[in-house]
Amino acid sequence: MITGRDEIAQAWQDAHAAGLRSSEGTDTTTTVTTTWNRPMIALGVAALLWVIAAQLF
Repeated sequence: MITGRDEIAQAWQDAHAAGLRSSEGTDTTTTVTTTWNRPMIALGVAALLWVIAAQLF
């Protein structure tokens, strides 16, 4: 089962294989890059630390 970022990457590759051009206009390579959402990771870490601190004090 494909979920999340893998599903998005697969849809992009399927569209590229169907002949649709990428936003950069290059058709020589089929690459997909993804990035982590750093602000949400930082928020999640802060929330986790807050929960741990609340349990300890």
